[in-house]
Amino acid sequence: MTRRFLLRTTALVLVGALFAAGCGDDDDTASSTDTTAKSSTETTVKLTGTPVKIMVIYEGTGAVATPEVPEGAKGAAAGLNARGGVKGGPVEILECDAGNDANKAAECGRKAVSEGVVAVVGPVSANAGQYFPILEQAKIPVVGNVPASAADFTSADSFPIYGGIVTASAGLADVLVKQGAKKISIARIDLAAASAIGVFAGASLKRSNQTINKDVSIPVGAPDMATYVASALEGGTDGVLVGLSGQDATNFIIQLRQTNPNVKISATTTEFDAVVKALGDQAEGILVTAFFHNEQSSPTAWKAYTKDMEAAGFKTFSGFRTNSYAAVMVVAKVLEGAPEATAAALYDALPKAQNIDVGLLPPLQFTKGGVGGVPRVFNSCGRYEQLDAKGNFKNLGDGFIDMFTGAPC
Repeated sequence: MTRRFLLRTTALVLVGALFAAGCGDDDDTASSTDTTAKSSTETTVKLTGTPVKIMVIYEGTGAVATPEVPEGAKGAAAGLNARGGVKGGPVEILECDAGNDANKAAECGRKAVSEGVVAVVGPVSANAGQYFPILEQAKIPVVGNVPASAADFTSADSFPIYGGIVTASAGLADVLVKQGAKKISIARIDLAAASAIGVFAGASLKRSNQTINKDVSIPVGAPDMATYVASALEGGTDGVLVGLSGQDATNFIIQLRQTNPNVKISATTTEFDAVVKALGDQAEGILVTAFFHNEQSSPTAWKAYTKDMEAAGFKTFSGFRTNSYAAVMVVAKVLEGAPEATAAALYDALPKAQNIDVGLLPPLQFTKGGVGGVPRVFNSCGRYEQLDAKGNFKNLGDGFIDMFTGAPC
């Protein structure tokens, strides 16, 4: 492993959570659970096969809480079980709240082993390094993890279904170019780790013969954004990629709009809905990345997803629910072609799996990683959206593209 990649990986540990949160589009709070595994089996047909246990590890509390993650997995289980389960056995979803705590994260790993799960799905955790070694030893794969720690990017047990900070950074720079920006600056959180944003954004800009104009780091809770906005706009900047936490993102964008109403803005942030609400009409025109279909981009896939979610009793479909739903569907698809529905069989099958189509995103493969130079990122695809005057997202372009090359996916 090269020193360059090690530096990149270290950078991802702290800022991955920021971009992971920005990739979701919902910040509502569902009830959380403790580290005691809980199961959910939704069946509408009689299933006589061996139950297929899948665990969801999530963060019920903390700075980047994702309490909605189990809901997507339960929705997928409800749909699968209504259609015959996996190899005739019911899908059971076990939940484990890592609580943004290293010890609890390790406990979740041990619980997955003791419960005999076939996979862990959907985690978004800076403490992934605590449970990955436990799961690796037991050969229990982690599928649909949102990359937020070094382990997500390096472990042979890691099978994310989209690229997190890697593709988001590249896409947020690329979409500014597509909207006509000629000089792009970055305004991001003041952590050495956040230099990763510039690394991946810069890689995307190479194909348009551009480089990052200014990389402005902003302390958390900065009381006055005027100086930072002025720095970002130096040298004729006409596009700014914003990677800041909730209130800081709001304050920066307000000041940026006041200073230069015509500058193009792409953004990812924690609590995105709250930021949009706080900005009001100043949110109009902000560009974002998306990694799953919505109702407009694929009505058929969205209808299937929402039908399953409703069957499980859920009425909210956004946030990280889509990711955990899709992750369970990936596990089911791969297991159907495996000799048996076990963790060992899944562990052997995933590295050979290609053309896995679960509807909500382009067909996946896990045979070749290396997107953005990161070994365990397999999917370079994403879409672009733009906020309208009412704070709603409008699709841009014709669908998914490779966020580093611009080629259709």
